[in-house]
Amino acid sequence: MSVRRWFVAAAAATVMGLIAAGCGSSSDDESVAADAPGTGEVVDDGSASPTPSVDGTSWVLVAGGGPAGDVPLVEGYPVTVTFQAGQLGGTASCNGYGGSYRLDGNELVLGEVSSTAMACEPPESMTAESAYLAALGDVTAVDLVGDELVLSGPASELVFARQAEVPAAELVGQPWVLETLIEGETASSVAGDPATLLLDPDGTLTGSTGCRALSGDYTISGALVLFTTFAADGDCPPELADQDNQVVTVLGDGFTVEIDGDQMTLTSQGSEGLVYRAG
Repeated sequence: MSVRRWFVAAAAATVMGLIAAGCGSSSDDESVAADAPGTGEVVDDGSASPTPSVDGTSWVLVAGGGPAGDVPLVEGYPVTVTFQAGQLGGTASCNGYGGSYRLDGNELVLGEVSSTAMACEPPESMTAESAYLAALGDVTAVDLVGDELVLSGPASELVFARQAEVPAAELVGQPWVLETLIEGETASSVAGDPATLLLDPDGTLTGSTGCRALSGDYTISGALVLFTTFAADGDCPPELADQDNQVVTVLGDGFTVEIDGDQMTLTSQGSEGLVYRAG
């Protein structure tokens, strides 16, 4: 397991901590009103915008730009944002980021946004991250336009598509057995002892890479599963080192979930994935 990959796993847990912490923010959902002369009735003068309902939603960037130029979309390194209990966070193509937010009508007020600080390959992901964070820092408004989320500011516009939520009812409590390793367009078979994964309803996980035992805690936020604690114990023979590294990397980075019948595909940053079968 490389130092970089362990750092990414820690970053995912850090960002999730920001999202899960909550900040006790409040928003004013009431329209500006006035008494109609001589009637005593409350009349909405239409001057206030309704507050968009974004709490508990996850989104992926489809287009955007800002003070540092357009945000390039890099395959396998998405830009995402999740809103949860007064906190927002996600991946900025390379690093994880997070911070507080408050809505007043469609006005978006961001607190200090922090991010992890690692270098990524390909270099385009770093360019995308820099452009995105510059645009995010300029954002002052949020709108829901059809199925899209638009964050905008004086010099910025970021357009997001909604991400499907994790199918928690099918994922949690079901033992899974690893069948295939995916890296880009390449699929390879699994070796060693059965590589398993079980996410318990109590928020804990157990499993195996095929040579090391896995344990920890997880949380589900919108479209992502993130491990807040994660450990891999034991030793692996040289022939299983690559498999072990990929399993730990995909799970530790945070992943999206797609379930089709008894087959589950987990995908992480960089287009690495794991295909499991219900055991």
